[in-house]
Amino acid sequence: MGQFFAEGGFGMFPTAIFGLFFFALAVLHAMRPDRKLGTVVVLLGAITIGAGLLGLCMGLSSTTRYLSQVPPADQLIVFAAGTSESLNNLILALLVFIPSGLVGAIGAYRASRRISAAVAA
Repeated sequence: MGQFFAEGGFGMFPTAIFGLFFFALAVLHAMRPDRKLGTVVVLLGAITIGAGLLGLCMGLSSTTRYLSQVPPADQLIVFAAGTSESLNNLILALLVFIPSGLVGAIGAYRASRRISAAVAA
């Protein structure tokens, strides 16, 4: 995991931080369903994916910027390695997004049942 994080570069830090907040709020929302909190959970999910995509784009930009300094015979190998490392940002975002989204969906379901019960009463 340490090598995975190191290969992703600086973009891994905001992705991990936003992802941690996203997961924590999704769990809180599942335990105490509230529509207002649900909106924040959705926004943090979008920010987490956005941070992963930004890290991917920054990594690809750095890879392509310095590609001309590599001998032509090695350019494809360096580009492939740089792309692989840059994708770690998006992979981290998705690894956090999927379970957090599932937990957030539980909270949304519970919130909708709570509102339905209040309307029926």
